[in-house]
Amino acid sequence: MEGSNWMILYGSDVVELHDYKAKMIGYGTAQVEAFKSNGDKLGVYTFKVRR
Repeated sequence: MEGSNWMILYGSDVVELHDYKAKMIGYGTAQVEAFKSNGDKLGVYTFKVRR
């Protein structure tokens, strides 16, 4: 999502954030929170990475 800011809530061993892309680096569950450029919350995204 271009124009958004991201923050990993948990699961930094599962996902890395690069610009507006999430890269899976491990297995498990991660949650990422997205914000608009003005700071308003867009939502929380859950990634479940399985083998």
